[in-house]
Amino acid sequence: MEQSKQKIYFKGLNGVRFFAACAVIFHHIEHHKYWLGLENAWGSTLVDALGHKAVSLFFVLSGFLITYLLMAELEKTKDIAFFKFYLRRALRIWPLYFLVTIIAFFLLPQIVNLDSFGIHLQENFMQKLVLYLAILPNVARQAFDPVLGANQAWSIGVEEQFYLAWPVLIWLFRKNLFQFLIGFLAFKTSIDLALYLSKSYFVAGHSLHVPINFAYRMMHTFQIEQMTLGGIGAWVLYQQKAKFLALIYHPISKYGSMFGLVLMMFLPMHFFGASIIEGIVFTLFLMNLSTHPNASNSMEGPFFNFLGNLSYGVYMYHNICIILIIKMLMYFEVQLVNPTLFNVLLYGGSVIFTTFITAISYEYFESKVLKFKSRFMVIKSGVHPEAKADAKSAVGDVGSKISPIQNQ
Repeated sequence: MEQSKQKIYFKGLNGVRFFAACAVIFHHIEHHKYWLGLENAWGSTLVDALGHKAVSLFFVLSGFLITYLLMAELEKTKDIAFFKFYLRRALRIWPLYFLVTIIAFFLLPQIVNLDSFGIHLQENFMQKLVLYLAILPNVARQAFDPVLGANQAWSIGVEEQFYLAWPVLIWLFRKNLFQFLIGFLAFKTSIDLALYLSKSYFVAGHSLHVPINFAYRMMHTFQIEQMTLGGIGAWVLYQQKAKFLALIYHPISKYGSMFGLVLMMFLPMHFFGASIIEGIVFTLFLMNLSTHPNASNSMEGPFFNFLGNLSYGVYMYHNICIILIIKMLMYFEVQLVNPTLFNVLLYGGSVIFTTFITAISYEYFESKVLKFKSRFMVIKSGVHPEAKADAKSAVGDVGSKISPIQNQ
């Protein structure tokens, strides 16, 4: 089968995307209850860990996939088509991102009473709107009060800033990519450590306290070290480094990463270096799930492919849907009559309503835009395992340094 008709595909990742998005929903349900003055479990161990670890999983997954595809493009064409790369990312991310931004800033406050957050939205309104439109929601998140309905977009800002720089860096250091990845990881960790120590040194009252704390918060959520760890996993896989792969696929790594993933979903980790530990565990988990020679196909099939298509939409729409469900239940005073029923309806309704809205959006909005994305692919990839050949044929003429365990 020819390369043009093939896609690089990693099995099992579609289900991971959707379940991670659902974990973020549960996290934000309690957060919105807290914001809106309802009885809540915000700050509890489970709620705190669940959403943050799910976002970390997204970051590692992005680093792994993007680095792998860029390496394949470099081997095939000896170059990176930067314009096509940025256009593909824009077609996938921007339409829904800007739609949710418009809804959160202009439509949602007109539909429901956002209480004090509706008032806060008007404070520094233009500054926040400009930051969102410039795809800097992570900056807005640290500088201003949350924008209800769009606060989750901070991670999209981190992803987009990563996408902006990563292909250029991969191209510049293409001849020494592994050394670059290790060096970049050390560089980011050094910055984090310097800010962590400075934050403790420049206490309240010092002229540098505010800017140092702001910089620390920014870099703490700018989790490109996790994307880099995903990229290291991609390099090991693409280059078929047998000794590294043997360690990654060893039963201790395989089952240890599964146990670690489950444990971390319930265990907050706020010490310095926690993001590195998360990144390592999640990289091991994803590689064993999707590329292990004996990986299970339990998270494969049309149902999981469908859910994988919806994962980005679920992530972007869910906060708006949560607010609408909460406000509807509060209108009928369900939380006063039966708090248990309130939570059952809130959790179930939020997942069902978000999935429903996302499915409609994907069918009639996102999929229409995504049709143009395929025109700008150099190395084809996708969420559907259309090619049933082994991995070497799945990437055609890219070369022999390809995972032998894709699409089996």
